[in-house]
Amino acid sequence: MCIRDSGSGIDLLQKFKKEDPGAEVIIFTNYPTSEFKEKCMQLGADQFIDKSNLTGLINTVYKYSFKHNV
Repeated sequence: MCIRDSGSGIDLLQKFKKEDPGAEVIIFTNYPTSEFKEKCMQLGADQFIDKSNLTGLINTVYKYSFKHNV
């Protein structure tokens, strides 16, 4: 699921995890600070991807597709 303009990434992460604690959440951001990443991971994010890091995106998509037989 991808939702835009529905609050901050932190707000959405908390909402998704509250509604479905087992949901896999990938944070895809232009704000890759260590503080933001740490906060997201503490709140249950499964992956944290810097939009400017294409290699990171490719690796995450590959791992996800392999894990889920996509």
